[in-house]
Amino acid sequence: MMPPAAPIEGGETGLFEFTAEVALFIAAILLTLLVVGFVAALIVSIVREERGVADAERKDETE
Repeated sequence: MMPPAAPIEGGETGLFEFTAEVALFIAAILLTLLVVGFVAALIVSIVREERGVADAERKDETE
């Protein structure tokens, strides 16, 4: 079995190091967007239901 290679000195490190904290931060952002989308869809659904009920009541009053 070969020993692990030594790190190369002066190599390009890239923009940032991908660590567990970065992964948790990305997961938190995605979860936040998911929750915001769910709440927005819920609000739209409630508003549509209320408009439907109001339209039905107006239609019943005119008949």
